[in-house]
Amino acid sequence: MNENFFKKVQAVQFGLKATKENKNTFGNYSYRSAEGILQSVKPLLAQEGLTLTISDEVTEIGGRIYVKAVCTLTDGVNTLTSQAYAREAEDKKGMDVAQVTGATSSYARKYALCGMFLLDDNKDADTEHYTLVTELAKVRACTTIEELQAVFHASTAKNSKSFVASVNDQKKKLEAKDKEKQILNDENKISLNGYRENEL
Repeated sequence: MNENFFKKVQAVQFGLKATKENKNTFGNYSYRSAEGILQSVKPLLAQEGLTLTISDEVTEIGGRIYVKAVCTLTDGVNTLTSQAYAREAEDKKGMDVAQVTGATSSYARKYALCGMFLLDDNKDADTEHYTLVTELAKVRACTTIEELQAVFHASTAKNSKSFVASVNDQKKKLEAKDKEKQILNDENKISLNGYRENEL
């Protein structure tokens, strides 16, 4: 990387102040968005003579759909890239398929931008929200009580009331299915025993 280009990138990274200007009143947290980061960084890029482009790519990994966002920063000769992945939730109430993909793209772009400009997002409640969506999808995918217990114990969302409520709901559904299976098994045993007695 050219030293002059490196200095320009460094100037943008040090000069960028991307505040968490958005407010989620339902979850009571503030968060930054990709749009907010871009709005803050554009004047700095113009000042340093740099150009930023962002592209998305939808890819399948392990049977799940991910959006890969790639940020490319260039002065026309030298380039610097940063990329991030975000996984589409299996189910997000109130959204159609296009909206789910769009929301996932926004997450991926945001974190690619955070990587490019050294923005620490570890304590961002928006990150926690996306984690919760992912954990809820894992809960709904459980088909046995054992799987559900494993997901619960491994989860980082155990302090979330909605996560705990989802686990309890899924547990009730699985217990009802197990009870139904047991009743069918008992009925089959009774029928089989009666058949054997007649044969005797």
